[in-house]
Amino acid sequence: MKSTPRLKQFEVAYSHTQQRDINARPMPELGGQYLHTAIYTGYTEQEAWNYFEGIGGSVLTIKPLVRHRWLGGTTSRSMKLQILQSISFNCRAGLSPARAFQQVTSSVTGPEKTILNDALRSMSLGKPFADSIELMEWYDESTIAVLRTGENTGQLAQALHSAVAHFSRSSDLIKIIIGTVVFTSFDLFMAVSSIVGTRFGLIPSVKEQGIQTEKPEVKEAFEKSLELATNVNDGLLVGTLLIIMAIGFIVYCIFSKNPDMRKRGASILNRIPTVGPLLESVALSNALTILAELVKSGVRMRNSMDITLRATRHEGTLQYLRTATKSLDRGVPPRQAFAIEPLSMAEKIVIQSSNDSAQFSHSLSNIAQSREDIGRKLAKRFAMLALVTSLGYSGISVGFSLWVVYIQNSSLLGG
Repeated sequence: MKSTPRLKQFEVAYSHTQQRDINARPMPELGGQYLHTAIYTGYTEQEAWNYFEGIGGSVLTIKPLVRHRWLGGTTSRSMKLQILQSISFNCRAGLSPARAFQQVTSSVTGPEKTILNDALRSMSLGKPFADSIELMEWYDESTIAVLRTGENTGQLAQALHSAVAHFSRSSDLIKIIIGTVVFTSFDLFMAVSSIVGTRFGLIPSVKEQGIQTEKPEVKEAFEKSLELATNVNDGLLVGTLLIIMAIGFIVYCIFSKNPDMRKRGASILNRIPTVGPLLESVALSNALTILAELVKSGVRMRNSMDITLRATRHEGTLQYLRTATKSLDRGVPPRQAFAIEPLSMAEKIVIQSSNDSAQFSHSLSNIAQSREDIGRKLAKRFAMLALVTSLGYSGISVGFSLWVVYIQNSSLLGG
């Protein structure tokens, strides 16, 4: 899939014979012209250059403007959802997307106002609505894809409604996944703390103290036991380092801007027990939610499929949607085209029983909710498996810690 160029912001210094804003100041060294500084939103530096040259200015310097808004900055997901909902409500009331966005921006205060104004300035320059929203760096790729495809097909108002549903559901599922990751990370931290404490605290203390006995066989047993405890804890430390590196690599892949790296990270996660089915349930729930909202809004099935495909990243779910799309193109009714794997038998029956678009949309919503419930159960199961695994992992260290304590007590008693 060809990537869409992203909007960027450029800080431009240019001279002009007229004072075009109140911040411009006369520069004698420029022959009486005025020095201006402006922010331009565009795709390339050349585009920004051409714009200011086109209004009669002479560009002096131009540089990309970098705003540090990693993962959307400090703006909460609930705030982002409320703004998206407000835009959608205004559009459904008859306003154009740009006018709806302007009205929402005028009612917002605080640090979010600056970010919204950047997007509004982009729209005023004639940039696409979805590209301007993407400039805010608030919404994930799937949400932007829904808006962009809806804009390209002339059904942006309906796409906004679907984007709200998608973003709302993904927010709930993200809370589940983040909670699971935090819980697992805490378990891993406790296990690592136990191993490090044993290896660099207890074992060196016992080794320095030695054993108070003259029996050679007791000394030999003490040294061998201490060496075994040291080797086991060293092995656990190496294993822990490898686990942390593997987790770091997966996280890097998932958040990479390179599509191939993201695909590799997803492929690794899909092979992990419980995690693979969890991701499939989450992705299928999101995709069917988007599709259901579009069908309910009266969007043509083919356009609905294009928007849903653009918003989906999970390979298994993409394959499901592509297969259904091919069947639709051959004239197969939707209730039959979608009643295929990976849906369960019960889910297929629900789809096949729909007789019109309203029932079909309702069936998709029910399956999406069912898949969300499955995702929650799998997340809880993964958290339990992670707990048991981390307890077993740290239990090995604790067991050898107790063995070292036993050796230490034996040395104090003289064997």
